[in-house]
Order: sequence, then structure tokens, then C-alpha cells
Amino acid sequence: MIITAKPDDIKEQLMAEFGCGMTLISAVGGYSGTERTVLYFVVNRFQVMKMKDIVQKLDPLAYITLTEVADIFSVNQDKT
Repeated sequence: MIITAKPDDIKEQLMAEFGCGMTLISAVGGYSGTERTVLYFVVNRFQVMKMKDIVQKLDPLAYITLTEVADIFSVNQDKT
């Protein structure tokens, strides 16, 4: 998860580099009260450093949290 005040710049660069999408979540800082965006972005362990370098270059004040994911799957919503 990437918490940033520059979501558009980071989103575009990550999508260009990794060729995948992400989920954007509107948020408000609990301490500052300022609006932020949380980018939920899944990478594998080999891509973490590249992702961190991109984010830090575009927004040195961004927060990044890493959470281990056990599995990823998609549920087909089309029942036809």
C-alpha cells in the first residue's frame, strides 16, 4: 500500500513499468486531516525495490507498507 499526495504520477509510472493496474482508495490523514490517496498495488518480492525507487523518486514523503500475500485469485463475476 502506498499512501501519497501524488497518486496520479505514481499510478502512471507504476502502470507503465509493471504493466498492471491497482486500486485507488481515498483517505484522510488521521493526524494531519489532509486528503491522501492509498494505492493498493501488488508486486512480487523481486519487484519491491524497483517499486520503492519509483515511489521515492516521485514522492519522497509517501508511506509504503508491505504485507505478505499468501495467494491472489480472481473470482469470475460473469455467471452467464
